[in-house]
This record gives sequence, C-alpha cells and structure tokens, in this order.
Amino acid sequence: MDAVFPKGSRGYWKNLSFSRLDEEVVDVVVGFASGLAWEGTGIDIHHLEGVFGRVPEDATAFPNRSARYWLNVYGFWRDPAEDERLTAFARKAHAVMQPFAEQGEYVNFLGAELGVQAPDAARSAYGQEKYQRLVALKDRYDPQNLLRLNHNIAPSGG
Repeated sequence: MDAVFPKGSRGYWKNLSFSRLDEEVVDVVVGFASGLAWEGTGIDIHHLEGVFGRVPEDATAFPNRSARYWLNVYGFWRDPAEDERLTAFARKAHAVMQPFAEQGEYVNFLGAELGVQAPDAARSAYGQEKYQRLVALKDRYDPQNLLRLNHNIAPSGG
C-alpha cells in the first residue's frame, strides 16, 4: 500500500455499528457523503450478516457481531496544515450517525483523539466482558506489555 499511502501520509478514521439502513439513515449518509471534497477520503458500509453474524458473540474479540452494518469514515492526506479540516469531516459523520449507532467500535479504526495512550479506549470499544478476556490473554502472552503501541490492553499487573 506504499503507493497509495506513501511514507509521511496522515490519516484519520471513525467507525460505528448500526442495524438500520432505511430511508432516514440513507438520507443521513448521503448528507455527509455529499461533503466529500478531496481525494483520499472514503465511506464504507460493510454488510455483516451471513456467516459473519452466525459466529457466536463470545468466539472472537470483534466488538459487535449482532449489528447488520458497520460504517467506516476515513481520509488520508499529506499536508499537516490540513489535519483539522480533514479530521472534522469524519468526526461530523460519526456524530450525525450516533442516533443509529449500536455498541462497539472496531479498535483499528478508533479516532486519533483516543490515541495509543488512552487507557479506556480498548475497554470502551470491546465492552467489559471481552476486555477482561483480552487482559487474560495479555497476561499469558505479553505480561511485560511489549506490544503496547496501539489501543493497548494492559496486562493486569501493569
């Protein structure tokens, strides 16, 4: 992906799950999608039913397998002077979709304002039960927290 996102690229993501894709939701999506005005931005709506939805909720760490859809809003750019303007689009899209949102956010697409140092970002995204299962895995496989430069799940000892 280096050709698409060369070194020095900047990016921002927001995401949420939802189960309605009726006229009201489509109007909201079209409303913020009409504000796309620069190359490098995308809006994905993933359909999650079928096999994905039949996997038991507790079988994986994915935060919500019962939602019918998942929305990702993202952008990439090169100029740091554009950070505020271009992140505002994804934040606004995320905000206007909140009335339709369900539990859970995909940790790889959490917004930068949560940062890798935000201690509750992963806990909030996964929910308490899944988070505790992930802490147990972290205790077993990474008790020294070497893999911490992400939305971290800290081991129970630190």
